[in-house]
Amino acid sequence: MNKEQTANLRQKRPNPKRTRNLVIFAILTAIIFLMAFTPLGYLSVGVVSITFLMIPVIIGAATLGPLGGMGLGFVFGLTSFIGCFGTSTFMTLLFNINPWLTALNVFFPRMLFGLVAGLLYKLFKKTVKNEIVSDALTMVLASVIHTVVFVTIFYLAFSKDPSFQDYNTGFFAFIWAMFGINAVVEWAVCGVAGTAILKTLVYFITRYDRKKAEKTEKAMEDSEQLQNQDDTSSKQYQNIEDAGDDIGTLIIPQASPAVSKQIDVAESAEVKNSDKE
Repeated sequence: MNKEQTANLRQKRPNPKRTRNLVIFAILTAIIFLMAFTPLGYLSVGVVSITFLMIPVIIGAATLGPLGGMGLGFVFGLTSFIGCFGTSTFMTLLFNINPWLTALNVFFPRMLFGLVAGLLYKLFKKTVKNEIVSDALTMVLASVIHTVVFVTIFYLAFSKDPSFQDYNTGFFAFIWAMFGINAVVEWAVCGVAGTAILKTLVYFITRYDRKKAEKTEKAMEDSEQLQNQDDTSSKQYQNIEDAGDDIGTLIIPQASPAVSKQIDVAESAEVKNSDKE
């Protein structure tokens, strides 16, 4: 098999990582929806909800890359936006004030947070030797960025609204409730539970990729060996045909005089028999 045929064969084989990434994205999407609409994903404290949905988004960003994290961030934002239609008191309040700013507040921070989480994971993998510390830094810093961006956009969009000016001493009291209580719990959960889950998942993904690569490489080697055997058999068969042609060329001219003499004798015998009749 020549190099061009080998390259074409390798290009035609399926990409196992693409299939694996689609499966992981689908599973994490299902987990986000499950957590969003069950007590697994939120801890409600009055009108404020402490969310743990950042964990699957960060895990997706680490295993699928920044774009995968952005996609899962969109799913996270979608589950929050669905809460505007009666399932979340806080989100329903925001939606009644301004639907467009509410959509901006739930989608943009989550998508940006997923993108940044993927970039942070790549950065710390290169700069931090300890994998556990690297994963923990990714989890905590990504959670901090999510909280800061969400609260900043929330402040810019709704700080002038009277609904929040009446909350205890004003809007900043509400911000403190969100930033002070929510943030600490979310960061702690992401730093501990998220790191453990991410470490375990990355281990199994790496193991799966290694075994899959070994099987694929072995299959390619077997295919190349079979192709080489076919090529060798074809060459041998062609050589035999060529050799047969050469032998026939050598033998037939040497046998031709004897064959001609026998033919002449047979013809003479037939003529004599004809004359007798």
